[in-house]
Amino acid sequence: MLSQKTWKRIRENHLFRILAWHNILRFRKQTEFLRLYPSFALIGVPRGGTTTLFFNLTKHPNIGAPLIKEVPFFTSVEDAGNFVGYRQYFPLAASRLLSPGHVCLAGDGNPKLMYVPGLENRLKLKLPNLKLIVMLRDPIDRAISMHALRVKQGKEDMSFEDAIDREMNLFPDSPPSLWCKEFKDYQLLNRYGYLTMGMYSEFLKPWLNTFSPDSFLIVDSREYYLNPTNIYKQVVSFLELPEWLPSEIPDSNSSKKNRAPVTSKLIDSLRARLKPYNKELFELTGIDFNLF
Repeated sequence: MLSQKTWKRIRENHLFRILAWHNILRFRKQTEFLRLYPSFALIGVPRGGTTTLFFNLTKHPNIGAPLIKEVPFFTSVEDAGNFVGYRQYFPLAASRLLSPGHVCLAGDGNPKLMYVPGLENRLKLKLPNLKLIVMLRDPIDRAISMHALRVKQGKEDMSFEDAIDREMNLFPDSPPSLWCKEFKDYQLLNRYGYLTMGMYSEFLKPWLNTFSPDSFLIVDSREYYLNPTNIYKQVVSFLELPEWLPSEIPDSNSSKKNRAPVTSKLIDSLRARLKPYNKELFELTGIDFNLF
């Protein structure tokens, strides 16, 4: 699997992108019919610790890494409703021959999948046995972290408080399930929804109503930060793979360094706005972020 730095270099270096990336994708498209569909997907949430967990999972001898962690098939452009081109990102089925016990699982690590309207129905029809992993982080911490990342990347020039004001003016003052119904709505949400993307219950409910309960492993990111080894074991067991641990499990990349300070007044305001959604999340999952 390509590292995030390599992926960034591919995107930024025009010559490298033409000469290398084009050839890589051409080969993968030509061999798509020989490749695996994912057996699991880490569908949420951005800045929730998913990158560290997913990269550690791909070290497991029975998991084949995708070309890139965040497979862009469902989140970059609105596809035609079919899955043509999706398998190009995943390992060859022949990888099973080289894996212990001839078992090799492919996985999609895009934590934005949970937010794409209607995607749960399409995945259920195509991949009815797909296992779903959701990592949930305190929604205010997640929003602050997402904003800090965007500022670092040069994609955001507003302060956190101003960005939240923009978000409040941009999106309706109603549950996201009432207005986030099309791909263009997802695109706006992904770009501006720092706080709205933390209304987890609204985006999780359609998935819970579509897939069976035993299809889910929902993880509180705080537990992963405190004991990544224990969560890693839980995920491996959930995927029904042999017990195995990497030699070391690096810390999550969700650092709180270099973030602009946020006033307690703003925090209280955000807590109040999130209160009904976090109460519903607790009722759905038992995870309590102490916001209600």
